[in-house]
Amino acid sequence: MALCSCKSEEVKSTPEVPVVDTMAVDTTAAEITPLLGESVKIMIGTQKYEETIKFYETLGWQIEDSSSTPWKWTAMYDGSMSISINEDTMNYMGPAYHSEDAVNVYKTLKAINIDPQMEFTAENGDPWFKVYFAPDSLGYVVINHPRAPKEDVQVADIVFNPNKKFDFPNPKAGIFQEYALAVENVDSSLAYYTALGFESQGIHEEGVPYRYTIGYDGQLTLGLHETKGMWHGELFTYSGHGINENDSLAAEMRANNYAVEALEFGGQVLPGNYMFTDPAGNIFFLTTDFSGMKK
Repeated sequence: MALCSCKSEEVKSTPEVPVVDTMAVDTTAAEITPLLGESVKIMIGTQKYEETIKFYETLGWQIEDSSSTPWKWTAMYDGSMSISINEDTMNYMGPAYHSEDAVNVYKTLKAINIDPQMEFTAENGDPWFKVYFAPDSLGYVVINHPRAPKEDVQVADIVFNPNKKFDFPNPKAGIFQEYALAVENVDSSLAYYTALGFESQGIHEEGVPYRYTIGYDGQLTLGLHETKGMWHGELFTYSGHGINENDSLAAEMRANNYAVEALEFGGQVLPGNYMFTDPAGNIFFLTTDFSGMKK
């Protein structure tokens, strides 16, 4: 993003974790009213603009729109999750929400002690968008511009509607599973995201390699993983069509000279599970976690 093309002000403040119940409400239906906005996309900033577009095309995304104003950007969609690739002088990835009521969203966040780290103003003086950083370092954006929600099909839809037939919309990568974060403390992270409107069925602790929880706000599935160093950062996570299909996609990614790593756990290779690294250095995690739910 050519941020010099707009008015900006960096807000130097440390976000406080709101004091809320660390056990979010039981999520039993997908009809949740998002607090941050009515539409979400994954925003990717990259110094290797064309190469990053090609990477996601190889994974099954199609270009919807592009422009060079106010910076070079390309909007892409695969039927499961929208992404926006921006040419920038730094690399980043994170969710961006469009809101038709963004001014009130900003006020709501301010009221629970969540302040933006950056604010950008349109030429007419109206708020354009604000950038927030969670205590676990996730950067997220709230844009003061409406965008109609898409009819995404995601793993959340399958889970919440077990009797309804769903296909995996992306012909290659399958279906959006979660945006996964490695966090230091899942309790405090869950408290923060609960204040942002995410609902969870609680923290998983038994029979798992580490404590984690999955939150959903009606637009985005967010995984909070207390990894204890097993992995770091953020994972853009999809569940593929199956082991054979994932193996074929991994072979195609290797043929295009993208970084591909087969995943292991306890010294054993997990069949059909891969980690791809995009040209901006972001991790795309391809699993078989929900392949058996494809109908």
